[in-house]
Amino acid sequence: MIQRVGLIFFLSLILLTGCSGDKEVTSEEGEAVEKQTNAEDSAAREVNDEKDENKKGNNGGYVPPDPYVPPDPYIPPDPYKPPPSYVPPDPYEPPKYAPPDFDYQPPSYIPPDVSISSGKKDVVITIPENVLFDTDSYKLRKDAYYALGQIAQSIKKSKNATFRIDGHTDSRGSASYNKQLSEKRAQAVKQALTDKLEVSESLLEIQGFGESKPVASNDTTEGRQKNRRVEITVIPD
Repeated sequence: MIQRVGLIFFLSLILLTGCSGDKEVTSEEGEAVEKQTNAEDSAAREVNDEKDENKKGNNGGYVPPDPYVPPDPYIPPDPYKPPPSYVPPDPYEPPKYAPPDFDYQPPSYIPPDVSISSGKKDVVITIPENVLFDTDSYKLRKDAYYALGQIAQSIKKSKNATFRIDGHTDSRGSASYNKQLSEKRAQAVKQALTDKLEVSESLLEIQGFGESKPVASNDTTEGRQKNRRVEITVIPD
Protein backbone atom coordinates (compact mmCIF):
# COMPACT_ATOMS: atom_id res chain seq x y z
CA MET A 1 0.00 0.00 0.00
CA ILE A 2 2.78 2.37 0.99
CA GLN A 3 4.68 1.41 -2.16
CA ARG A 4 1.63 2.14 -4.33
CA VAL A 5 1.18 5.61 -2.75
CA GLY A 6 4.85 6.34 -3.22
CA LEU A 7 4.67 5.33 -6.86
CA ILE A 8 1.68 7.57 -7.47
CA PHE A 9 3.45 10.50 -5.79
CA PHE A 10 6.54 9.91 -7.90
CA LEU A 11 4.57 9.81 -11.14
CA SER A 12 2.68 13.00 -10.16
CA LEU A 13 5.97 14.77 -9.50
CA ILE A 14 7.27 13.75 -12.91
CA LEU A 15 4.11 15.07 -14.64
CA LEU A 16 4.25 18.38 -12.78
CA THR A 17 7.89 18.84 -13.68
CA GLY A 18 7.17 18.11 -17.37
CA CYS A 19 4.32 20.65 -17.59
CA SER A 20 6.47 23.31 -15.96
CA GLY A 21 9.19 22.66 -18.56
CA ASP A 22 6.73 22.98 -21.42
CA LYS A 23 5.56 26.38 -20.13
CA GLU A 24 9.13 27.65 -19.90
CA VAL A 25 9.85 26.63 -23.55
CA THR A 26 6.64 28.27 -24.82
CA SER A 27 7.45 31.53 -23.04
CA GLU A 28 10.93 31.64 -24.56
CA GLU A 29 9.53 31.06 -28.07
CA GLY A 30 6.98 33.86 -27.54
CA GLU A 31 9.68 36.30 -26.50
CA ALA A 32 11.72 35.42 -29.60
CA VAL A 33 8.74 35.97 -31.92
CA GLU A 34 7.93 39.29 -30.22
CA LYS A 35 11.53 40.48 -30.61
CA GLN A 36 11.51 39.54 -34.31
CA THR A 37 8.21 41.37 -34.87
CA ASN A 38 9.45 44.51 -33.12
CA ALA A 39 12.61 44.46 -35.21
CA GLU A 40 10.58 44.20 -38.46
CA ASP A 41 8.31 47.08 -37.39
CA SER A 42 11.31 49.23 -36.53
CA ALA A 43 12.93 48.54 -39.90
CA ALA A 44 9.67 49.44 -41.72
CA ARG A 45 9.42 52.73 -39.82
CA GLU A 46 13.01 53.59 -40.72
CA VAL A 47 12.26 52.97 -44.43
CA ASN A 48 9.14 55.19 -44.31
CA ASP A 49 11.02 57.93 -42.47
CA GLU A 50 13.73 57.83 -45.11
CA LYS A 51 11.13 58.20 -47.89
CA ASP A 52 9.58 61.20 -46.14
CA GLU A 53 12.98 62.84 -45.76
CA ASN A 54 13.67 62.37 -49.47
CA LYS A 55 10.37 64.06 -50.30
CA LYS A 56 11.01 66.98 -48.02
CA GLY A 57 14.58 67.52 -49.18
CA ASN A 58 16.11 70.67 -47.83
CA ASN A 59 12.87 72.75 -47.93
CA GLY A 60 12.01 72.43 -44.28
CA GLY A 61 9.17 70.02 -44.99
CA TYR A 62 7.64 72.00 -47.91
CA VAL A 63 6.98 69.98 -51.03
CA PRO A 64 6.54 72.31 -54.05
CA PRO A 65 3.82 71.52 -56.61
CA ASP A 66 4.57 70.39 -60.13
CA PRO A 67 5.79 73.16 -62.48
CA TYR A 68 2.90 75.35 -63.71
CA VAL A 69 2.06 74.92 -67.37
CA PRO A 70 -0.27 77.67 -68.65
CA PRO A 71 -3.15 76.63 -70.94
CA ASP A 72 -3.02 77.38 -74.62
CA PRO A 73 -4.33 80.89 -75.34
CA TYR A 74 -7.95 81.02 -76.50
CA ILE A 75 -8.28 82.37 -80.01
CA PRO A 76 -11.86 83.42 -80.79
CA PRO A 77 -13.21 82.77 -84.28
CA ASP A 78 -12.80 85.54 -86.82
CA PRO A 79 -16.17 87.38 -86.89
CA TYR A 80 -15.38 88.77 -90.35
CA LYS A 81 -15.13 85.42 -92.12
CA PRO A 82 -18.32 85.16 -94.16
CA PRO A 83 -20.29 81.93 -94.51
CA PRO A 84 -20.15 80.19 -97.91
CA SER A 85 -23.57 81.59 -98.81
CA TYR A 86 -22.27 85.19 -98.88
CA VAL A 87 -21.73 86.77 -102.28
CA PRO A 88 -19.88 89.85 -103.58
CA PRO A 89 -22.18 92.87 -103.88
CA ASP A 90 -23.21 94.26 -107.23
CA PRO A 91 -20.67 96.61 -108.83
CA TYR A 92 -20.62 99.85 -106.87
CA GLU A 93 -21.18 103.25 -108.46
CA PRO A 94 -20.58 106.35 -106.34
CA PRO A 95 -23.51 108.75 -105.83
CA LYS A 96 -23.86 111.13 -108.74
CA TYR A 97 -23.63 114.31 -106.67
CA ALA A 98 -21.24 113.15 -103.98
CA PRO A 99 -18.20 115.35 -103.23
CA PRO A 100 -14.97 114.35 -104.98
CA ASP A 101 -13.29 113.37 -101.72
CA PHE A 102 -16.14 111.00 -100.74
CA ASP A 103 -14.54 107.56 -100.59
CA TYR A 104 -16.94 104.75 -99.66
CA GLN A 105 -15.57 101.20 -99.77
CA PRO A 106 -18.38 98.60 -100.03
CA PRO A 107 -18.11 95.23 -98.22
CA SER A 108 -16.29 92.40 -99.95
CA TYR A 109 -19.11 89.95 -99.23
CA ILE A 110 -22.71 90.31 -98.12
CA PRO A 111 -25.64 87.96 -97.48
CA PRO A 112 -27.76 87.41 -100.61
CA ASP A 113 -30.69 89.34 -99.08
CA VAL A 114 -28.62 92.47 -98.36
CA SER A 115 -28.54 95.18 -101.01
CA ILE A 116 -26.37 98.24 -101.60
CA SER A 117 -27.77 101.05 -103.73
CA SER A 118 -26.45 104.48 -104.66
CA GLY A 119 -28.75 107.50 -104.69
CA LYS A 120 -27.99 110.98 -105.90
CA LYS A 121 -26.05 112.01 -102.80
CA ASP A 122 -25.67 108.94 -100.59
CA VAL A 123 -25.44 105.15 -100.42
CA VAL A 124 -28.00 102.91 -98.68
CA ILE A 125 -27.24 99.44 -97.31
CA THR A 126 -30.52 97.58 -96.73
CA ILE A 127 -30.45 94.66 -94.29
CA PRO A 128 -33.68 92.62 -93.93
CA GLU A 129 -34.98 91.74 -90.49
CA ASN A 130 -34.26 88.03 -90.90
CA VAL A 131 -30.53 88.70 -91.23
CA LEU A 132 -30.32 90.57 -87.91
CA PHE A 133 -33.31 89.85 -85.64
CA ASP A 134 -36.09 87.45 -84.85
CA THR A 135 -39.61 88.81 -85.33
CA ASP A 136 -40.64 91.39 -82.71
CA SER A 137 -37.18 91.33 -81.08
CA TYR A 138 -34.30 93.77 -80.89
CA LYS A 139 -31.73 91.19 -79.73
CA LEU A 140 -29.24 90.46 -82.50
CA ARG A 141 -29.14 86.92 -83.82
CA LYS A 142 -25.83 85.13 -83.42
CA ASP A 143 -25.22 84.92 -87.16
CA ALA A 144 -25.93 88.66 -87.55
CA TYR A 145 -22.33 89.36 -86.59
CA TYR A 146 -21.05 87.90 -89.85
CA ALA A 147 -22.98 90.48 -91.85
CA LEU A 148 -22.11 93.29 -89.45
CA GLY A 149 -18.46 92.23 -89.50
CA GLN A 150 -18.34 92.78 -93.27
CA ILE A 151 -20.05 96.16 -92.89
CA ALA A 152 -17.66 97.13 -90.09
CA GLN A 153 -14.65 96.52 -92.34
CA SER A 154 -16.31 98.63 -95.01
CA ILE A 155 -16.88 101.52 -92.58
CA LYS A 156 -13.27 101.44 -91.39
CA LYS A 157 -11.93 101.60 -94.95
CA SER A 158 -14.21 104.45 -96.02
CA LYS A 159 -13.22 108.12 -95.75
CA ASN A 160 -15.07 111.41 -95.49
CA ALA A 161 -18.40 109.82 -94.60
CA THR A 162 -20.74 109.25 -91.67
CA PHE A 163 -23.14 106.36 -91.28
CA ARG A 164 -26.75 106.69 -90.09
CA ILE A 165 -28.42 103.51 -88.87
CA ASP A 166 -32.19 103.63 -89.49
CA GLY A 167 -34.66 101.14 -88.01
CA HIS A 168 -37.95 100.34 -89.81
CA THR A 169 -40.93 98.10 -88.99
CA ASP A 170 -44.20 96.99 -90.58
CA SER A 171 -47.58 98.41 -89.49
CA ARG A 172 -48.64 95.64 -87.10
CA GLY A 173 -48.91 96.91 -83.54
CA SER A 174 -49.26 100.51 -82.40
CA ALA A 175 -47.27 103.31 -84.02
CA SER A 176 -45.56 104.17 -80.72
CA TYR A 177 -44.54 100.56 -80.11
CA ASN A 178 -43.15 100.23 -83.64
CA LYS A 179 -41.16 103.42 -83.29
CA GLN A 180 -39.60 102.21 -80.02
CA LEU A 181 -38.80 98.83 -81.58
CA SER A 182 -37.13 100.47 -84.58
CA GLU A 183 -35.03 102.71 -82.32
CA LYS A 184 -33.93 99.76 -80.16
CA ARG A 185 -32.94 97.79 -83.24
CA ALA A 186 -30.90 100.69 -84.60
CA GLN A 187 -29.23 101.05 -81.20
CA ALA A 188 -28.45 97.32 -81.09
CA VAL A 189 -26.71 97.51 -84.46
CA LYS A 190 -24.72 100.56 -83.39
CA GLN A 191 -23.66 98.93 -80.14
CA ALA A 192 -22.50 95.80 -81.95
CA LEU A 193 -20.44 97.86 -84.40
CA THR A 194 -18.78 99.92 -81.67
CA ASP A 195 -18.43 97.41 -78.82
CA LYS A 196 -17.78 94.18 -80.71
CA LEU A 197 -16.39 95.30 -84.07
CA GLU A 198 -14.36 98.35 -83.04
CA VAL A 199 -15.99 100.98 -85.22
CA SER A 200 -15.55 104.55 -83.98
CA GLU A 201 -18.74 105.79 -82.35
CA SER A 202 -18.18 109.24 -83.85
CA LEU A 203 -18.93 107.83 -87.31
CA LEU A 204 -22.37 106.50 -86.38
CA GLU A 205 -25.83 107.98 -85.85
CA ILE A 206 -29.13 106.21 -85.22
CA GLN A 207 -32.76 106.93 -85.97
CA GLY A 208 -35.97 104.94 -85.60
CA PHE A 209 -38.74 105.52 -88.16
CA GLY A 210 -41.13 102.81 -87.04
CA GLU A 211 -43.77 102.10 -89.68
CA SER A 212 -43.65 105.57 -91.24
CA LYS A 213 -41.44 104.74 -94.27
CA PRO A 214 -42.66 101.50 -95.86
CA VAL A 215 -41.08 100.26 -99.09
CA ALA A 216 -43.91 97.81 -99.81
CA SER A 217 -47.56 97.22 -98.93
CA ASN A 218 -48.31 96.15 -95.38
CA ASP A 219 -51.35 94.24 -96.63
CA THR A 220 -49.30 91.19 -97.65
CA THR A 221 -46.85 88.94 -95.85
CA GLU A 222 -44.16 89.62 -98.43
CA GLY A 223 -44.66 93.37 -98.19
CA ARG A 224 -44.49 93.39 -94.39
CA GLN A 225 -41.31 91.34 -94.53
CA LYS A 226 -39.67 93.93 -96.80
CA ASN A 227 -40.70 96.75 -94.48
CA ARG A 228 -39.03 95.13 -91.45
CA ARG A 229 -35.46 96.20 -92.11
CA VAL A 230 -32.43 98.19 -91.01
CA GLU A 231 -30.90 100.66 -93.42
CA ILE A 232 -27.39 102.07 -93.04
CA THR A 233 -27.19 105.31 -95.00
CA VAL A 234 -23.69 106.42 -95.98
CA ILE A 235 -23.66 110.22 -95.97
CA PRO A 236 -20.77 112.24 -97.47
CA ASP A 237 -19.21 114.71 -95.04
